[in-house]
Amino acid sequence: MAESGADVGRQAILSGLIPPEQRVTVSAYSRAVFNGGFSLGVLAAGLAMSIDTQAAYTSLMLGNAATAVTGGLLYLRMPRIPGTRRTKDAASGRTAVRDLPYLAMSLVSGTIMLGDIILTVGMPLWVVTHTQAPRPAAAWLIGINTLMVMLLQVRTARGADSLAGAKRLHGWALLSLAASCVLAALTGSLPTWPAVALLALVTVLLTLGELWGNSARWTLRYDLAATR
Repeated sequence: MAESGADVGRQAILSGLIPPEQRVTVSAYSRAVFNGGFSLGVLAAGLAMSIDTQAAYTSLMLGNAATAVTGGLLYLRMPRIPGTRRTKDAASGRTAVRDLPYLAMSLVSGTIMLGDIILTVGMPLWVVTHTQAPRPAAAWLIGINTLMVMLLQVRTARGADSLAGAKRLHGWALLSLAASCVLAALTGSLPTWPAVALLALVTVLLTLGELWGNSARWTLRYDLAATR
């Protein structure tokens, strides 16, 4: 709940502070920087899994809590965004919940977010419990993801500078996600290093889906949302 609320809040801040023509680009830079910080967490997670003690895991969670508090304090330094006056149309009940086409688009677009869950939750559990890959690989594979996002997110976002481009990237993202799931299922029957190699390919496909999907979602959510 906190993560979902924070994501909505970040997008609202971008909408309030950044001109419309720059929102996708700024979102891409923000995502790249986010993954830079995330990569540090990946290194810490891999170290904790290598040590494999209760103290290591407890320290990891306390460190995560500390960074969350620090991030919250930094948000307090953001400029205040002026509110908007409710219009007669908005007051009559025509809210985003009644915008059925937009809700349908949001549901379809939201399926792309499954890639993040697969990468950060499903893949580590799968690696540890169903493959011959080394346990730390569960964390190191995410490093491939963070590096790719840091290097490619801004460039990928250029392909979503129009609704037609966003639609095209959206389709590629869904295909990449589907292919990654099929390949991931094959790794459970492979020896150690072939499993690691195929898991790395799965991570690349998941990341491509993330890059294309996020770029498309930024354009779709801003350009198709009703304005008040």
